[in-house]
Amino acid sequence: MLKTILKFTMMCIFIVLISMISLPNIAFALEDVVTFEKGYTANSSDLYQMAKDLVNRYAFLLELEDLGVTQDGRQIYVIRMTYNIYKYDAYDYVDKTHLLIDGGVHARETYNPVVVLKMIEDYVKDYYNDAYLPNKNVRELLKTSVIHFVPILNPDGFDVAKFGTESIQNPLVKANFISLIPKLQNNRLKANLSGVDLNRNFEDIYYNTDLSTWYDLWGTSGLYRDTDLPDMDYFKGFKVASELETKSLMAYMQKYDFRAYLSYHSMGQVIYYQIDHLGSEFYNLNKNFALKIADVTGYKLNSPDKYIEYGFSTDYFANNTTKPAFTLETTNSFTFPTPLEVYAHEYIEHKLWEVPLEILEQVKITGYYKYKIYVEDRYVQDVIDYNYAVAKAKELGGTVHVYPGSPSLTISKKIKLDLGENYHFENAVQSEALNIYVPFIDVFRQMGYEIGYDSNFNQASATLESKQYIVHLKTMEMFDSEGKSISLSKKPFILDKRIMVPLDFAAALMDTSVDVIEIEELGENIYMDLDQ
Repeated sequence: MLKTILKFTMMCIFIVLISMISLPNIAFALEDVVTFEKGYTANSSDLYQMAKDLVNRYAFLLELEDLGVTQDGRQIYVIRMTYNIYKYDAYDYVDKTHLLIDGGVHARETYNPVVVLKMIEDYVKDYYNDAYLPNKNVRELLKTSVIHFVPILNPDGFDVAKFGTESIQNPLVKANFISLIPKLQNNRLKANLSGVDLNRNFEDIYYNTDLSTWYDLWGTSGLYRDTDLPDMDYFKGFKVASELETKSLMAYMQKYDFRAYLSYHSMGQVIYYQIDHLGSEFYNLNKNFALKIADVTGYKLNSPDKYIEYGFSTDYFANNTTKPAFTLETTNSFTFPTPLEVYAHEYIEHKLWEVPLEILEQVKITGYYKYKIYVEDRYVQDVIDYNYAVAKAKELGGTVHVYPGSPSLTISKKIKLDLGENYHFENAVQSEALNIYVPFIDVFRQMGYEIGYDSNFNQASATLESKQYIVHLKTMEMFDSEGKSISLSKKPFILDKRIMVPLDFAAALMDTSVDVIEIEELGENIYMDLDQ
């Protein structure tokens, strides 16, 4: 009998120990999903499979969204990374810092899609073992951040650059591409299968705050040669945003309140940051971020200061958000596709993995601009300049709200409230969802309760004879005189140093129906998300 008990006890201990070994630790015992060796030989479909394998293995942190299918049937996709990826709600739009990263915009730049996928797996490893990446704590960053990775924007071109036109699957697409570029050097290709250089195809409209005018720079001649017909590079397209790849990324940039954008390109070990048409404040901000990137990588800032080209993804992003945007040109190799011996050395020596984490830390320090745009009382974006904010709000059909600090997703209103004939509240507030909150102190004082505060326990109380209600100010939980937790329809919060409680709780105490109320709006906005 004793042996049986001991055997059962040991089995239970073994099961507990096994359960303590997390899935990620088991996963780390497996072969890496992404290696430079596998990436070097991979086609775009192989990279897509690596992306799916990453998401399947690390489902707590990663999710994949398909953004569109190219003309030759290849997938454009994004991988999102954050703490507990599936615990999502609408407030993540403002409660988390969003960063966008891409690679593979140009066909021949075959190194960068592998870099982007590699850093995703490295971030996962550091999340579960903070010693994996030096000087950065991915776990802490991901609690309040979402990193969005588009590893390869131009998968059709990627495959042609590495494997030639035999990689084109659709015979009609193949025949058309060969006719467009009869003298193709596939390893030098930058364009997609329409012969369009995607980084010349983005919409390039910006608002000139000095002249109060929108300007369209797309199609303006730049420093490099222009071509009016499809080619291996520099052809901007017959019209702006003509390509599915371009449209997919433009649309995605508008889905989130991205705080910065980083595009990995090759070659030159240089940082492009010169966006000077949005004013000196933005230019200096962008340059300061670029200097941080230079400190990390050892790369140089681009010279000359002005780089006159148009239709870039970074210009589109900056024009529409007034947030930092950079092109990071990796490697000093003039050989395409990039040789394998460059892969690990460039990634490690120049800390390519560290750049997004550094940018995340910097945008959190920078914070939000005070000019915030709301459309139908929901926050859309903040911008650096008031005149730009007014022009952008007009374009979006919204309004500009000026206040410092982080934005609320919705706007609440201060109101006066009469509850029945006997109870009146001068400092009530109504949320965007029409939920009403009233001051704790006003509820109980009108009912004859004595209000108190205990600094030792950091709690407020309302007492009338043997009845008592207590609010713990740290957790904002409410308890009765017997210490039992009181369930409320909405959690209390503090506004203007007042504890606010939901109206239905007050009405029940006052034995008055919430249907018998009169409201007067005071015309004052409250920028707090009260219904979270």
